[in-house]
Amino acid sequence: IHMVRDGIDVVESYVRAGLVHGHEEAAARWVSSVEAARLVQRRYRAQFLEVRYESLVREPERAVRRVCEFLEVEFEPTMLTATNHIQRMGDVDRYEHHAQTRLPIQTESIGKGWRTLDPQVLGTLSSVMGPHLQELGYDVPA
Repeated sequence: IHMVRDGIDVVESYVRAGLVHGHEEAAARWVSSVEAARLVQRRYRAQFLEVRYESLVREPERAVRRVCEFLEVEFEPTMLTATNHIQRMGDVDRYEHHAQTRLPIQTESIGKGWRTLDPQVLGTLSSVMGPHLQELGYDVPA
């Protein structure tokens, strides 16, 4: 299962969380992940499911039902609200960027990179990420 998210938002998130040393490194990391997923998709088409982050947070039940169908497991409504598993995830308490795992599903992060990144940075990202963003149906910075 490949969770894909608008690369512009991913870049903003990586940089804000301190997971990379800059916007271009974050963009290259996103591109590398997308390329790796495409390779797996080509090799194992029947065993590959891509889920868009934006779809998951906008229509969580629909997205989770799709994942359940793919995995051949029964959907349970508690899959959308359960939090009793968080402590068993291991590193949630150690990293600030995992804090939202404790919150209900929300859409506020959609478009955050587009709203907060400097236009000059967006232009640089376009040259690194543009073809991949376009292939995935996301907007490409001008």
